[in-house]
Amino acid sequence: MITTALRTTLRAAFTAMTAARVAHLGLGPLNRQGRLFKILEMLAYMHLAFLALVKRKFSYVAIGLAVIHPISVDGSEMTLLHRFLCLLVLGKKGTNLPPVVYTDVLVRAFLTNGLWKRHLLEKEAVKYMGDTWCIIRPFNSDSWALATPVVFVSNPDVVREVLQDKESYPTRGHTGFSSLTKNGLLGLPTNETWTTHRRVVSKFLSDGYLKKFSEDIQGQCDVLLDKWEDAQKKSKVVNAYYDMSMLTLDIIMRVGTGTTGPDANNQSLDEKDNDLAHGLDYALQEIVMRTLNPLHEYIPSPNQWYMKELMNKMFQVFERVFQEAKDKIETAEANGVEIAPTMLSAMVKAKNPDGTPALNEEELRDELTTVRGAGHETTSNTLCWCLISLMRNPEKLAKLREEILEVTAGDNNRSLSYEQAKKLKYGHQVIYESLRMFPTVPSFPREAMKATKIKHYDIPKHALVFVSQTPMNYNAELWPEPDKFIPERFDELPELLMSKPVGIPGGELYGFVPFGAGARTCIGQRLAMLEALQILGSVVKNFDWKLRNPQDDATLTGYADVTLGPKHGLFLDVMKILN
Repeated sequence: MITTALRTTLRAAFTAMTAARVAHLGLGPLNRQGRLFKILEMLAYMHLAFLALVKRKFSYVAIGLAVIHPISVDGSEMTLLHRFLCLLVLGKKGTNLPPVVYTDVLVRAFLTNGLWKRHLLEKEAVKYMGDTWCIIRPFNSDSWALATPVVFVSNPDVVREVLQDKESYPTRGHTGFSSLTKNGLLGLPTNETWTTHRRVVSKFLSDGYLKKFSEDIQGQCDVLLDKWEDAQKKSKVVNAYYDMSMLTLDIIMRVGTGTTGPDANNQSLDEKDNDLAHGLDYALQEIVMRTLNPLHEYIPSPNQWYMKELMNKMFQVFERVFQEAKDKIETAEANGVEIAPTMLSAMVKAKNPDGTPALNEEELRDELTTVRGAGHETTSNTLCWCLISLMRNPEKLAKLREEILEVTAGDNNRSLSYEQAKKLKYGHQVIYESLRMFPTVPSFPREAMKATKIKHYDIPKHALVFVSQTPMNYNAELWPEPDKFIPERFDELPELLMSKPVGIPGGELYGFVPFGAGARTCIGQRLAMLEALQILGSVVKNFDWKLRNPQDDATLTGYADVTLGPKHGLFLDVMKILN
């Protein structure tokens, strides 16, 4: 009973404290909210005093004080808990970190949005903390430190500094990817092995390969269009989130391995029967949990066992496809037979200067796993946000459809080809604006491999620095009317280069980094754009759509594990257009 009362009191205090922060920063009136905050804060301290003097619950008192009692450190407010951790782990440097996010702001954000809406948490935190702030994450599996500062930056100048400084920030750091695909580009540190992988992977993303891959994309678009036509005839609702995810998964399985069997026909499976889809969702959650807590994978729990069972099924399917495809490639090569190029065939054929294979079998497997994971779920989420944004802005949808019909005039094919997709200027603009409003990866990390500074703050060795895209993409000083969907912002289309960010048209180059920047820029950005253009163009050419339940629109704020998407479902009624 005492515990419940304390929790209730503290929760109320957190809520009121946040209101007071708003008032203090000039974001709202103090008056009634401020007085309520003072009353609840006093009640929380009185309750702690009662627990200490009467109930002798000193552990509750210590935890309560550590979590809610703020102290000033060199002008930056911290809680006792943050202060203790910083001094214990970092010594004097722990007093000159970027501002540690107020505990009440952090707790309120989690209570309001839950664990899986970190994009909203980051956007909210910037209101109170400014464009550079941090949290203290317990434990670091690389340095074995008891705590690690995790810094978030959303200032274009700071983002430029972090992404260009190869000496201080040469790697993504230890994240959940590191243990799941340790030999893939996302899991590898930036070293000679990573450079070899990058060279090998870049070869199958050239224009020649992309043009060939576009044929598979077009064929799988036709499968989706058939599926949606059938749904309309039967008055069935479609879950566009699931359909887009399975469409892009089938595409990556085909262009990745060349398989055309059941494992590359996920679009034909009902969602409830598709263990692979569930396994992919859980794998993304697992990556986040392992990033937050490196010990997470070693803590037994029913959820953990269930997750491992699903992930094992997923990896068994992939292992079978991988081995069959690899055997087929090696047999064809031994017999001098040409087969259709795939990502895997390009990697198998890649050689070092001395003629030895560039990648061993474990590296091949992990790299293809990385490409499959990073290359399908990201694109499918972006497509969903395009559908949502166009649905909310019918005049933009009409403008895009007009462009598509003009580009495809005289062509009886339902889906778009490589050449047609590349001509969609407004299609590019729609995708870029969707990426601005709904960044595929809301924040992405770099690890400081030596002590350095951001602004005047100390960044200790092994600190993680996250480029926080959501608050940067909604900064009104960078983007006029940031809450509005305005594809016309991107009238000057950027050229996608391997190390250059997309940038704000006519503005800050590092103010818009949907594919990252620097040495670790997303290597598949051109394939992702081609795939998104072909799929979006094919859907817009052939269908209109609306939410089955219009009231769902208010809840489409996204779910962010590794990526941001409408992962609770995007349930649509689709209507075939007679062109």
